Amino acid sequence: MKILLTGANGLLGKCFAKEITAKRHDVCCCGNNDLSNGVIKLDITDPVQINNALKDNKFTHIINCVADRDPESCLNNPIRAYTINSAGVENLSKAANKFNLTLCHISTDYVFDGKHPPYSEDAPTCPLNLYGRSKLAGELAAQTANKHLILRIPALFRTDINDQRNLAHKLNKDLLSSQQIKLDNTSSRFYTLADDVAHAGTILLEKNISGIVHLSAEERTTKAEFARIFARAHDYDESLIVNIDTPTSTTEKRPEDSQLNSSYYKSLLTYKFSGPSIAFMQK
Repeated sequence: MKILLTGANGLLGKCFAKEITAKRHDVCCCGNNDLSNGVIKLDITDPVQINNALKDNKFTHIINCVADRDPESCLNNPIRAYTINSAGVENLSKAANKFNLTLCHISTDYVFDGKHPPYSEDAPTCPLNLYGRSKLAGELAAQTANKHLILRIPALFRTDINDQRNLAHKLNKDLLSSQQIKLDNTSSRFYTLADDVAHAGTILLEKNISGIVHLSAEERTTKAEFARIFARAHDYDESLIVNIDTPTSTTEKRPEDSQLNSSYYKSLLTYKFSGPSIAFMQK
């Protein structure tokens, strides 16, 4: 495979770049804002830039890890959110068709409302917030690519505490300074190791799997419980983590339990996803 990877310096993008290289596929790492680590400038909202990147380079796949993932940011900047999360994907889909490529697009469990989990791939979508709606629009755009794979995922994390985009980075910084941390203890989360998602996603592409596939660990935690697991693994004082046991007031609604049913994935591959307990224990 020869892959154009967008959002290559993001949390998941870094994992894909590492995984693709380890499997000896060719990868061109692209980004728009963070151009460190040799990443090439590419704005997916600009069709001309996409065309120039793809022409004459004999790519076989595009993996799109670009997204505005913050619900409040999307609410405050709706045009930007739809431009990145939907229009940009439409540009990639058109380019994939033009150059006969497979488009792998990363989506989210936030396309569901959290009322009827666990959600299979064919479950009705009903996003609660603008972020979820913009990502659902992106899914629809990705499906216009003749060859496409859409990976829906929950919240991701890494064990690398030096990755500033990683939740564990901020937890480590706060706990190291003995700072008390108040975290939500009401909403269910299924934090999944980003490295595992990149590994599984690459294999699915190698096997030419298409359509929508849910990738998720099965360990149920809250944000507060995740932090305590991290604290135990790194010998920090767990008492610094304080539960917020009433729903947190935010400007945008979030699903309380958007668990993804990964039965379809299990029918394709035996590779398992790590939640925080397993991942931090093996750090």
